[in-house]
Amino acid sequence: MVRIILVCAVAWILLRLVYRLFSGSPQTDVRAQDKQASKMVRCACCDLYTLQEDAIRGPDNKFYCSEEHREAAMINKDG
Repeated sequence: MVRIILVCAVAWILLRLVYRLFSGSPQTDVRAQDKQASKMVRCACCDLYTLQEDAIRGPDNKFYCSEEHREAAMINKDG
C-alpha cells in the first residue's frame, strides 16, 4: 500500500515538472517584463544608481537620487 502511494506521489511530481517545463511558467514572463521596465540611472551628484521611475530629473535633463542633490547641483552650477 505504501509503495502505491509513493509511486503515485512521484508520478504526480514528475507530471507537474513536465507541465511547468513545457507550459512556460508565467512567473518567468513577469520577471522578464520587470527587467525591461526597471531601468537604472546614475545620480549626477553622487553617482548612486537608482530606478529611473524613482529618480528626480533636473532642469539640465540629468537624473538625481533626491531633491537635495538636484538642488545642490543647481546651486553649484550657478555659483
